[in-house]
Amino acid sequence: MGNIVIIGCGGIGSRHLQGAAKSTSADSIQCVDINDGNIAIAAKRLDEVEHDKKVSFYNTIDDIEGDVDVCIVATPAAPRKKIIFDVLEHTNVKSFILEKVAFQSEEDFISVIERFGEKGIKCWVNCHSRTEHRYKFIRNRLNKSFPIEIESLYPPNFNLASSMVHCLDLFCYFCNDYRIELDLCGLDKETYSSKHLNCIEVRGAVKVQNASGDRMTIKQGAVLAQTYNIKNGSSRYLSSEDTDSFTVTAPDSKNVINSKFLWQNSLTNLYIDDIMGYNECELPTLEESFEIHKTMFESLREYFNLEVINIT
Repeated sequence: MGNIVIIGCGGIGSRHLQGAAKSTSADSIQCVDINDGNIAIAAKRLDEVEHDKKVSFYNTIDDIEGDVDVCIVATPAAPRKKIIFDVLEHTNVKSFILEKVAFQSEEDFISVIERFGEKGIKCWVNCHSRTEHRYKFIRNRLNKSFPIEIESLYPPNFNLASSMVHCLDLFCYFCNDYRIELDLCGLDKETYSSKHLNCIEVRGAVKVQNASGDRMTIKQGAVLAQTYNIKNGSSRYLSSEDTDSFTVTAPDSKNVINSKFLWQNSLTNLYIDDIMGYNECELPTLEESFEIHKTMFESLREYFNLEVINIT
């Protein structure tokens, strides 16, 4: 049975813990966070889940015991490369799942990809939209003979900079093409303070396209949750992530399809079980996600005339 490590036990990390506790492939979960407050949050949320796992909480990587089957790194992006290298100095790890934004520079991506290649380690980035049943259903129905046109609407409280990679990843997943171009002319000309230290946020609209003529616009709308309006030939798909169904409109029919939108505490167990059972995962690989991150970083640096773009 599997030995799982979660580094960073705050908001998203505690949800990963709830999910890991539901895994049928794991029997040991070790959680690491330098902040005792985050550990308290994680322990409280773990109590909300029925499980039979051995769960340990530590303040330092040096306390991790045994070889690790899956290591989930849910810390802020800035220290993530160092954390990964520190873990690999301490123990053997078969595979990683990294929170997005994975890293804050192309250089960090390249260093980690090279290290993983040397050690034969697999890694995925937690852009989870593509693992949702509704989006897998839609992707399988898309006719690539026609362009894919997507309007992505986000609610007023949406953190566009830190969540843009989710939208971009879903676009690339639908189109099966990671070579994209971004038009940021619809963004405000100034950046805004993020809730994360030394990081920025942005506001406005983003346009995305690829060489095949597929397009997406990401903009604020009068919605309660992330919403995708997808046009492909004569078919339409409408998905709002606050409902447990989505709508398919074809030339001769209109159907409402039940599809519960899963949150992180019901997804992490699926990732772990797939990795443990098949050495595969439906999330984008680190290499695939690097292509998306790289384009996003380059476009944001150029638009805002900044040497460094820190988002997390």
